[in-house]
Amino acid sequence: MLETSQSPNTHNSSTLTPVAKANGWLTGMLEKMMTHLDENSGTIRHSEPERLIVSLEDSFSANRWDEDTIHHLMLQLPKLKYIRFMGHGNPFLVLNNFPKLLKIFHETYGVECHVEIAPSTLAMHSQAILDSPITSLTVLMESHSPSNFHMLTGQPASFFLQHQQALYRFITKRLHHKSQNPDLKAPLAIWVNYNVNQFNYKMIPTMLQTAEQWGVQGVRLLNTNSSETASLGEQESGLFTPLYAEDLEVHAFLKGLDPLGFRVAFELPTLIESQTNKPANRYCEAPYSTVSMDTAFNTSPCPKWALLEAGSRKIWQGDFWNAPHFQYARAIHHHATIAGRASTSVKRIPVPDACVHCSLNCSPTQKQGIHNTHL
Repeated sequence: MLETSQSPNTHNSSTLTPVAKANGWLTGMLEKMMTHLDENSGTIRHSEPERLIVSLEDSFSANRWDEDTIHHLMLQLPKLKYIRFMGHGNPFLVLNNFPKLLKIFHETYGVECHVEIAPSTLAMHSQAILDSPITSLTVLMESHSPSNFHMLTGQPASFFLQHQQALYRFITKRLHHKSQNPDLKAPLAIWVNYNVNQFNYKMIPTMLQTAEQWGVQGVRLLNTNSSETASLGEQESGLFTPLYAEDLEVHAFLKGLDPLGFRVAFELPTLIESQTNKPANRYCEAPYSTVSMDTAFNTSPCPKWALLEAGSRKIWQGDFWNAPHFQYARAIHHHATIAGRASTSVKRIPVPDACVHCSLNCSPTQKQGIHNTHL
């Protein structure tokens, strides 16, 4: 889940092996937890979130955002380095001054800005996007073809064709904007997302080739979360079985993808570990680095919007970073992850259903898939 922006000229910048990287990641997380986390609690001392994930779904609440809001927000989050506006709810649709607000984040506070946007709103707000200091724009295409789009979303295939045309027009406008502004220090990078699962993962090479034809810079391959299809019938849900880490055929297929064979960057899907006959993982790092927030300023420790416990606290409220729902999320992972420390004497909190099949809560070795961006 946690994104990184990378240079298009970089393939594998580190010489560390995947195992060494994974061990380093786990050591770093344990060090942070053992240094800053109070004994037998989820309270963090001397620590502040560095990442903010914002969902602008509510246009009424979004209208509360102005310059003073951002300055106040940065007082609450002085170590903020990254902000992502996510979801189909579009910030440009509800905020006429959104480019100006992003410039405050970027130019005044040095915060890196990322935006997700539905393709249906690209045309209306293309100029606002190009005028904003956005590091990357992720267009929520969902799929690479009309038929696959219909199978995955249940929406008419004609919707996909409309989305594709909108993307074409935006890319053309971006190229013109770039030619008219050759001195841009960081030209906008356009990414698209594809949902992958057992039904379509062998189409990944075709998906990447389609992205090349579109002219985008990168592709995020998102593993379908089984919890999102839990309400489907048995026969129908068979089309949406996620990719599991124990599936050797999937492993072999993904390993065989040659990054040098494609002209786009791509992030491999994070494989979910099956929890059959073994305890659920407790590896999520998000509650230690990230705060998620809606437009009404309600906070959550989960970037995927699973409010693990009721009673969300507003970001303006004192010490929101140690509110009960943040402590609850940290305690889930803290007690089980630090081997030999409090794990036997403290009753473990059950892993919530929302976390069991979440790609953010997989083992360090599997987490390499999140950051293993091939360029």
